Amino acid sequence: MNSRKFFGALLVALGVGYICQLLNIFDFSTIISTWWPLIIIIIGFMQLFKKSTSKTGAIILIAIGTIIQLNKLETNIHIGEFFWPVILILIGLKVLIPHSTFKNANEVTDDIIDYFVAFSGINVKNFSSNFRGGSITALFGGGDIDLRNAVLSNEGAVIDAFAAFGGVDIKVPTDWKVVTTGFPIFGGFENKTNTSATSAVLNTSQVLKVRCTAIFGGIDIKN
Repeated sequence: MNSRKFFGALLVALGVGYICQLLNIFDFSTIISTWWPLIIIIIGFMQLFKKSTSKTGAIILIAIGTIIQLNKLETNIHIGEFFWPVILILIGLKVLIPHSTFKNANEVTDDIIDYFVAFSGINVKNFSSNFRGGSITALFGGGDIDLRNAVLSNEGAVIDAFAAFGGVDIKVPTDWKVVTTGFPIFGGFENKTNTSATSAVLNTSQVLKVRCTAIFGGIDIKN
């Protein structure tokens, strides 16, 4: 599922659940207080199976979510007891896996991007020859998307950027025309690109449109 759609569906589900509680259909508060760690686990798996995201951060999210969930189910497992074993495992994996495996992990050629970052960060360099847009969602984390080596599609591109308690930086070539729209909620977004000098030589359809939503966060587009 698209990361933006997942977050939207989660908000809808929470809203519907609380409405059902107000209508005395079922006790949603009890359900959410017991099973909310599953949200952390799902986010961890979403990051784990996506390219160019922090695999270590994803594993940590899954581990934390699993331990909290087991505690919620009263399995007598204490989070503190797992701290050092998890640290040792992560250090061991870093030693066992060659550094060359991760050397070019942040270089992609995707024409359409779809990144979901929670409690971690990504740094991606895109070399697409026909970039068409996509989405980047950052929750309590950050995303740095470098498009300076990408080629914009003839039809242009649209990026949906969402930052909540985090930040998103998008770098574009100097010859790209960028148009930003959206709304901030205790946050902000800013187009710092030099679009006025290049707009006269660009085909009007070759525009990167960035639709921004910033909630206690920030989104910057720059050269």
